[in-house]
Amino acid sequence: MRPLLLLTLILSACSSSTTPSASDAGTNTSTKPYDLKTPQLTAVTPSSVAVGDTVQVLGTNFIPADQGTSTLEFAGQFEDWEDNPQVKTSVDLKVVDSGHATFVYGPNNIFSAADTTGTFKGQVRVRSQAKDGREATSATINANVDVGPSIIVTALHSVDDQCVGVTAATLAQTNLALGAKVIGIGGSSADEPIHFKISFASPGLSSQYVPDGNYNIWPPANPASIADGAPGDNYFNMDVTSGNELFINPRVKQTPVRIYPPVQLGHSAQSTTGTLYRFMTGAYGGLGYATANFTIEATNARGSVRRSVSLSIYNPGEAKPYDGTFRVAEVFPATLAVDCVSGGDTGRELTLTDTRGETRSTSLNFTWNSQVGSSSQFGGAGSAGVGFIQGSANYEHGQNWTQVFGHDVNSTISSEKSFSEALNIHVLPTYFAVLYRQASRIERSLDVVLHNACGQSLPAGKAILTDWLFRYDAAQGPDCPPPTNLPPAQKF
Repeated sequence: MRPLLLLTLILSACSSSTTPSASDAGTNTSTKPYDLKTPQLTAVTPSSVAVGDTVQVLGTNFIPADQGTSTLEFAGQFEDWEDNPQVKTSVDLKVVDSGHATFVYGPNNIFSAADTTGTFKGQVRVRSQAKDGREATSATINANVDVGPSIIVTALHSVDDQCVGVTAATLAQTNLALGAKVIGIGGSSADEPIHFKISFASPGLSSQYVPDGNYNIWPPANPASIADGAPGDNYFNMDVTSGNELFINPRVKQTPVRIYPPVQLGHSAQSTTGTLYRFMTGAYGGLGYATANFTIEATNARGSVRRSVSLSIYNPGEAKPYDGTFRVAEVFPATLAVDCVSGGDTGRELTLTDTRGETRSTSLNFTWNSQVGSSSQFGGAGSAGVGFIQGSANYEHGQNWTQVFGHDVNSTISSEKSFSEALNIHVLPTYFAVLYRQASRIERSLDVVLHNACGQSLPAGKAILTDWLFRYDAAQGPDCPPPTNLPPAQKF
């Protein structure tokens, strides 16, 4: 039997210039344990900090974050104006590289249960722990750390849900409560108040004001006059005349403030005073999340202190970035795109094109994890779909899933368009040549995450884009039609 000749082309239906491989991601089957080395600690800097500052930790052999965890351990004494308590505490480190790690000093004064200012005197060391439980600890070094006047954030959360404490993230367009305590500049009184100033940029954060006055019900449902804070840089400030803490929740407590830039309230076009009606996150229409930054300043006759605060803002649903990989879900039977052409007695040159075009459509579907339906904080899969998906191809706030995937999610794929260049072959004498076409259904997927107003996140499921690839096989042999060497039909 004469041998069969095969020419196989793999042509993608996608618009990109390169075709990702299902095997691109690869797998790591190595079981060799991580080579855990003893860390060396050389410095902790700066030596003077305030709550909220980022502290640099320098040394060598810090374990990478994907291999384990690192902690910085303190042991010594904290000297403040009234006590000298013994201190033994630790903080988690964020490893930047093998010789550099950081941590944010806080959320309170980690050396003082009373949140006083003072100086830590003692020793510090780094402890590394690999994922398999093995540990390695550096030698100790001496350290003196001065803790100066600071602002401690005591509350930052949405009041539209049952949120408490300080949250690192929330949703777009949610009302906020903010609490802060100042240490190191003394307390306040009617004669010597502490002036608090909250500065922010709109639209990342936004504010609304109503005229000062005695309201029978707070907040008023339909105030006669209401003003939005100006676009761009804003601030409002207020005085605390007792203690050293500020707490604002405009949806519960009436808070008179001074406003900049001025707003139009009632008959005044340039009101610089009013009552805070809302303090909230702005709208966000992008992918991923946005960061809203604001500052808190506290000033009195004894001094002043300032702190910058960041808050991550999400939409209820987030599509994680698509990594470009795909999996083959189904291979369909090969079909003839060109019927038998004889090579005759002397052979012939033949140009093959796809004369029997085939079309397939892309589609977008979603799979939801079971815990989404059982989580009261996030609602069921149905509510997730309603809040997250508008139609079959839209991402919330008008973003298109085509943008998310980088591939058209509502397109018709034509095999004729995919087979854009003719194929020239030589048909051997007495042989027959054909062109086979085979469609493969592929799935591109990315993770969908749900977020709630309290900063919690839940892996919700996957968005799956069904796409298509076409393969071609120019086969020839003594029989008509010669068999194909394309793989058989199969589901995976």
